[in-house]
Amino acid sequence: MTHHLLESDDAGVQTVSYEHSLFTKKINAVYLPVKDMLTHSRGLLAMAHKYNDFPFDKTLLDSIECAGRWGLKQPSALAKSILPLLDPLINGTIAIDNDEFYIVKKNGQKINFELEAEGFKKIGILWQLLMNETITENTILLWDEPEANLNPEFLPVIADCLLALSRQHVQILISTHSYILAKYIEIRAKDMDKVLFHSLYKKDDGLVYDEQQKKFSALQNNTIVTAFEALMDEIYMGKAGE
Repeated sequence: MTHHLLESDDAGVQTVSYEHSLFTKKINAVYLPVKDMLTHSRGLLAMAHKYNDFPFDKTLLDSIECAGRWGLKQPSALAKSILPLLDPLINGTIAIDNDEFYIVKKNGQKINFELEAEGFKKIGILWQLLMNETITENTILLWDEPEANLNPEFLPVIADCLLALSRQHVQILISTHSYILAKYIEIRAKDMDKVLFHSLYKKDDGLVYDEQQKKFSALQNNTIVTAFEALMDEIYMGKAGE
């Protein structure tokens, strides 16, 4: 845990001091990267386990190891509340055979992750982590760009899943460049939901600042909104010139 304290000198210049302390209890944290890793599960893990100095980002390997845990015969209460949202998207279940991942469709067709669409694989890993109780109450879920390679029609479902998980005491931190996903989270959040939008931006002094708002639309320094508004301006000007 890190604490920081802002201090000002006589000239009004602010400095930051830090204090570090260790967590007193183990925290279950799960990181989902932008890139699908389950396609490479068999060979990649074998190489990483064989060579201690294997030159690969270990956070990416963690997602494979977490997904590779055995699933439960009966899903947990948390999983039961989320899986009905995911099942229609992948139209099946996740299976592991000889350290390789598959989506088994409801018609019995078994599709290797290597051949499946990227968006389905992204839904599939979330399904698997719920089924094997890697994601449970009080888990911290860090998800990098959930919208990457995802069918835009799935974005409202992902927003619903994230909100539903947060209501089950899963703390979620996502990074996104998607106006649609951020907006869906904003409009589908209920008064009881604890949602906070952050926007990181630079000023002329070269420092990075963090703006925080309870509403996505309230952010003043937001390149996602700026880009969206620029597009709307071009559309409007184009129609005006017709």
